[in-house]
Amino acid sequence: MALLVFCAAICTANSLKCYRCRPAEGDEQYTEEQCEKNQKEVWCNSTLGMAMSCVRSWGKMTDGKKFELRDCASKSLCEGELKQSCTDKAKMKELKVKECEVRCCQSDLCNSAFNTSADMMTIMMMFAALCGVMLF
Repeated sequence: MALLVFCAAICTANSLKCYRCRPAEGDEQYTEEQCEKNQKEVWCNSTLGMAMSCVRSWGKMTDGKKFELRDCASKSLCEGELKQSCTDKAKMKELKVKECEVRCCQSDLCNSAFNTSADMMTIMMMFAALCGVMLF
């Protein structure tokens, strides 16, 4: 039993917790609202020494609809191929994507709907609470 607990602790230590939301097979578009509603927390396990990233991709289609995806990926894939997908103008035109952005990060739950990190959000909430207390 102790060995099982030890192995679980080691696996968790080498994992990154991210949000995941992505369309079902066959769905071409996934809106921001669907992503926000369906997101789940998942553990992204590092394998063979590959660093993992949380990924958040969002953008706007030529018809004005917005899309968003969140998931895990290797750091090299995120920084390479995924980020390049938003700079390939021919591919974007083919897919009818007007604009897009891919964000890669390596801290737990950093691919949230907010562009700031979780630490910054905590600081802002503490500051707001302090200001509220000072008003009374």
